[in-house]
Amino acid sequence: MKTLMILIAGASLVTAGCSHPSPDDLLARAETARQAADKQADTLQNRSRLPEVFRPSLDLFTQVSNDYPGTPAGETATFMIAQILNSETRQDTLAVDAYKRFVRQYPESKQAGISMFMIGYIYNNELQWLDSAAAAYRRFLDRYPRHEMATAAQQELDHLGKSPDEWLSKNVASGPAPKAKTKAK
Repeated sequence: MKTLMILIAGASLVTAGCSHPSPDDLLARAETARQAADKQADTLQNRSRLPEVFRPSLDLFTQVSNDYPGTPAGETATFMIAQILNSETRQDTLAVDAYKRFVRQYPESKQAGISMFMIGYIYNNELQWLDSAAAAYRRFLDRYPRHEMATAAQQELDHLGKSPDEWLSKNVASGPAPKAKTKAK
């Protein structure tokens, strides 16, 4: 009987050691890895190594996203993947795919609107895929006409294919007339 109790206790310890980490623990590890990657990225001379530097954090966020879909941790992780691919590693097509995945999985999330906007923004400003950008901005405006980024999306849509110099000079030329100078007394 004593031997049986020892075996059961040992099996319990082995099982406990193999248990899956909680979503919050895994998310915290992913965030810690992202912060470490941020610090390392600041010291890089060769920016082409950024995807390699952020790989550990992306792997952890992906694990959370895949293992805990539909949870707050899964939502956060899925959004972070898109943000890292866009802002940190500058992998534009992968970032678009990640934002699209986020919108599909979490259409009612607060970040769904910004994700839809970012799809259009990357298509327009990074990839110069103007037809895709126009379609993405229209979808965004149809879905989120009152979103804080709606004005920016409309401006982007209105100026697709134009350099900032082109549309800024046109706006300045059609802007308000300069005020007349008054003589000082």
